[in-house]
Amino acid sequence: MKKIYFNFLLISLISFCECELKIIKDKFDKIFVKNDYIELEIIPQYGGVISKYEFLENPIVFPFKLIKKEFYPGSLTYEIPNFAGISDWIWPGGGNLKKEKYEYEILENSKEKVVINLKNISGIERKVNVFKNSSIVEIDVKGNFDKKSYWFHPMFCVGGEFDKDDFLIIPVAKTTERVRNITEIIDKDGIKIFHPEVGSYFYLPKQNWFCIVDRNKKLVGGIVIEKKFIDKKVIFYSWNGNLEDEREKRGITLEVIYPENENEFKIYLVSISGLNNISYLSENIALNLESKNKVKVDEKIPYYLEITSPQRIENLKINFGIGENFKGVFVDILSPEKIYKTKGEIDGLANKGNYRWYFKIMKNNKLIEDFYLLNEIEVE
Repeated sequence: MKKIYFNFLLISLISFCECELKIIKDKFDKIFVKNDYIELEIIPQYGGVISKYEFLENPIVFPFKLIKKEFYPGSLTYEIPNFAGISDWIWPGGGNLKKEKYEYEILENSKEKVVINLKNISGIERKVNVFKNSSIVEIDVKGNFDKKSYWFHPMFCVGGEFDKDDFLIIPVAKTTERVRNITEIIDKDGIKIFHPEVGSYFYLPKQNWFCIVDRNKKLVGGIVIEKKFIDKKVIFYSWNGNLEDEREKRGITLEVIYPENENEFKIYLVSISGLNNISYLSENIALNLESKNKVKVDEKIPYYLEITSPQRIENLKINFGIGENFKGVFVDILSPEKIYKTKGEIDGLANKGNYRWYFKIMKNNKLIEDFYLLNEIEVE
């Protein structure tokens, strides 16, 4: 390891063309990790907060600055704003953990990935994984949350700030009653797309992702969780409001409220460019499909499909269709900034009813992922 001493600052730098890790041993003990797509900053001393997540030099997570405060004349201390970066929250009782110091350990520093383990005195352990050729940040959380709920708490600002071009996209589940803080009754499963006004939005998700899309810059920043928590009534929560330190730019949270007594979680931060809408998002694939939502019996169904991925992935076969009618395409390469586009028609359906598009993603004859899109097509 090469050590460079400069103005009382110790910098440990290990560089590869795929990943780069830099640890700055100053007052705030910052850790920087980057690859060709993303750059991450972590401050273990302040709640292990991920204080920056940039994608292709575009802010995705709202960065914060330490605020100087004077508690009595002549005294200065540094405070960290609640609503910036990515942090751990516990409810009830613990709340925001940004005031706790996290110890850290570098578990892996290779050409393939960098792994940083963060742990606080409350027993929360958060492992941050960054991979080559990927915009994904995998975050593995462990703790003892007896009778408490763990909240994953990121503040997003896709493209630089939350503005009129930003839309929240959530795959919502049908709800028959207002459980906990649910914002509204939903009459059927589907994709909810809207530009949030100032306020709070709580939804039960039908699928394990939600995101913000900047339609002007065609940037997407989102969260993907493990599918098993959908049946356990996890809640997706988004808060849009004025930031505490009254900065000009604004952000919006994409929070995951886990059920009480759950102690282990895997969460993915993902980013892609080139799409202004999302029909499905995961750590493997992202796509937007445009099609009619109502057709006649036996009427051909036109479609326009855009497919990409938050990681570089090669040699895919993608089968998709409705009912018994399917098509297949071969894709050489997908990446966070490379999109495959195709359009055409699917043969019409012989029977009336409501149908959903189905996708199967294969690589080397092995199934990577399969799923339905939530928005329905009505055949009349």
